[in-house]
Amino acid sequence: MNVPAFSRSLAFARAGYSEYDFRHPESSWRNSRAKFVTAGLRFPLLGRARGALSFGYKRFTPRTAGLKGYEGLIAKSDVDLLTGRFRWHARLSRDNRFSIWENALFYVDDEAAAGVSYYLTRSIRLDYEFSAARLDYPEPFEVSTPGGIAFFDRRDDVNQHSLGFSVRLMRTIGLSISYNIFDWASTIPGFDIKRSFLGLNLTYDF
Repeated sequence: MNVPAFSRSLAFARAGYSEYDFRHPESSWRNSRAKFVTAGLRFPLLGRARGALSFGYKRFTPRTAGLKGYEGLIAKSDVDLLTGRFRWHARLSRDNRFSIWENALFYVDDEAAAGVSYYLTRSIRLDYEFSAARLDYPEPFEVSTPGGIAFFDRRDDVNQHSLGFSVRLMRTIGLSISYNIFDWASTIPGFDIKRSFLGLNLTYDF
């Protein structure tokens, strides 16, 4: 459902139900179902403010008996604000996601990010963003250690700084080059990651 709100903005509400059935028998323990409702505000594609604010509630239920599920708030918000030569950016998300690890069904992913861009000219832009995420696993995480199998309460904290510049190629399409500092800290021994890297990508929101 979409309802006009303010100037060219839309208020919206959504509800949904999903069934997750894994194809391979060895993964059938991951089969789950989810119900959710969300509501928010979507800004116009053109204007000083762009993007959407969205918050809701979700119930995720594994179909395998004994496994913990998730019930709580979810969010997916991403907003840009243009003021003169500056463009401010903020992002907030929360949801549960299937884990790639064979001994964990899912984790709850909380992420917040904020950044700013400065237009030196109409075709050259400087960019900076900082993002922080927390990954919480609801079940004890099984790890093989020299002393045998151990179980840990797992939480990962992921921070990233990104500094770069973008060059307009045509209309809203640009080429971005960035230097990134990535820091992944986990409560599980041996899972920490610290690295720096260069990124090159096309941006469609110049």
